Amino acid sequence: MEVIKSYLSFIDKGLLDLLKGNMALLVREIRAETVQNDEQAKALFDFKSQRNYDKLKKNTQKVLESLVLMGNYGQSEVQKAYHNCQKGRAASLILIHKGMREAGISRARAVLAIAEKYELTYVAYELAMVLSKHYSIIQNARLYKKYAKVCDRHLTILNARAVAEHCFAQVTLLVSKTTGYTNAVLRKLDGFIEKVVEVEHTDDARIQYFIKTIRVVRSLAHQEYEEVVNTCNEAIAYYDNKRPFASYLVGFNLYRGLALTALKDFPLADVSLKKAQSLLSNNPANWHIVMVYRTILAFHSGQYQDAYIFYKQAMKKNVPEFLKERWRLIGSYIYLLSKSGAIYTGRAKFGIGKFLNETTVSATDKQGLNINILISVLMILLQQKRYGEFIDRMEQLQNYRYRYTRDKATARARLFLQMIGTIAKADFHKRTIEYETSALLKKLRRMPVYASHNWEIELVPFETLWEVVMGMLDRRRRALAV
Repeated sequence: MEVIKSYLSFIDKGLLDLLKGNMALLVREIRAETVQNDEQAKALFDFKSQRNYDKLKKNTQKVLESLVLMGNYGQSEVQKAYHNCQKGRAASLILIHKGMREAGISRARAVLAIAEKYELTYVAYELAMVLSKHYSIIQNARLYKKYAKVCDRHLTILNARAVAEHCFAQVTLLVSKTTGYTNAVLRKLDGFIEKVVEVEHTDDARIQYFIKTIRVVRSLAHQEYEEVVNTCNEAIAYYDNKRPFASYLVGFNLYRGLALTALKDFPLADVSLKKAQSLLSNNPANWHIVMVYRTILAFHSGQYQDAYIFYKQAMKKNVPEFLKERWRLIGSYIYLLSKSGAIYTGRAKFGIGKFLNETTVSATDKQGLNINILISVLMILLQQKRYGEFIDRMEQLQNYRYRYTRDKATARARLFLQMIGTIAKADFHKRTIEYETSALLKKLRRMPVYASHNWEIELVPFETLWEVVMGMLDRRRRALAV
């Protein structure tokens, strides 16, 4: 049943309308969601045995599988070309194997031209092999040599792509496990760069995507933000000349916006992120990713009201599951900034218990999103004047800082947590805290913002958060004076 449902989720309705009899009834009821399982489906028919229903279900799967090749799926131009080429490739091979060689070869040549235009190398290589073999059989030396060269060219690209894609996959796995980069991780990233050097000049859209993404991630890990911008500029110029691959421009504009934010070039970062948003296809997840980046830029550039506007826009749309906790974290900072007067949100409430229950996945990322959770909770306790609970968390804060903020990626977080730790020691006395943290604050201001590949470390600048803390302590001092 689940296989049939998966096919029905994307096969064109016009094709499904061609079905007849029991098969048409079964498909219609499943699509209408009046049938959810095999028991309900079997009840539709007056079958005398389970075997008859199993036969109908099996035949339905076969027919739907054949209909898959008849549709044209995918949102982008390249995706549509890929599906058309796969259909054409299958048709040409079937024609040849059925003895209709002339029609099959004609179809293969037409499909090869499209495959080469869209750099569908696997398809192009197979068809070039078929054509060169055909022309060798009929002893057409000229066309044999022509397609043999085409075959060799695509084989070279495939070999280069295998190297680049293998390194890209390993980098993806490596960075998915960490937001902080140890020296061992940095050395591995440098090693991947060395491996792809031999193929980096291959003129192939996918190879260039793999290699330039690896270079961007490596440069972010080393905090070489100018190099990130340069690599992204190269990638953008490359794909501007390959319009079918415009979808790749989204990612490189995002990375460029990220690096420019870290470099505090906020106007250019805004231009880059808006460019990424203008290139988006109709994909809710991608829209939310860009909005997260734009919200972070607004935090870093001091456009706090814009951050709130972006947040409200995001909350009105269905948030993908993997981004829900990220938006909840952003929401906690929106609340804090609203209470400091930097953002107007109207009356706002915030429940720490509910917040912690809704960020359980992020809490396991001890060197990433959990830092934001820890800081946010401490600051909200301070804002809500829950000083006893704030003090109770100080030992946990000390242990956390020594255990999880040792590397380069968490250096700024380590300093900020140390500054937070002085608050209880100084009995919440603002002037004492300012004196005790003055050297740490100067050091924090000298340190560049760490921009990881997914912005896990610092959503709001710690300098901004410290101003919020000082404002809270100042209001407490005035209240005590009264």
